[in-house]
Amino acid sequence: MQSVQHYLSLPLHGFRIGYYPNSKQIQYKAETVNDMSHGSYQEYYENGNPKYTGTFLYNRPIGQCKTFYDDGQLEASMTFNGYGNLEGLHWTYYPHGQLMCKAYFVNGEFHGYYSVYDEDGTLLMLRIYEYGTKKQSILEPKE
Repeated sequence: MQSVQHYLSLPLHGFRIGYYPNSKQIQYKAETVNDMSHGSYQEYYENGNPKYTGTFLYNRPIGQCKTFYDDGQLEASMTFNGYGNLEGLHWTYYPHGQLMCKAYFVNGEFHGYYSVYDEDGTLLMLRIYEYGTKKQSILEPKE
């Protein structure tokens, strides 16, 4: 991969852009502080569609981040706390856009409702967690 890096000082502090081999297509854009991802970060597929968008704080994801399928459809939306752990609502989608699962996290652990749906939107599973421990199964998938 080729890259272009614009830095203000050493250790590396600035902005870098990586390219796919033998291509002018951008693979990633990242802000860097002290050789670590710090600030906005984006990844792209070879077709130019976004793959990942988010923000990093000293190499840890923070705030809302999104991942995408190669056709540009949203794959997942999640939020990270200052420690790089999932925090709050997390959604994952099927390639055609239907909700696949929805979960709530506290410091990286399931907390609250966790639901899973089939590709038609039918609820397959519903559980309640408390700080990572399953407390109740309201609906379990059929075997």
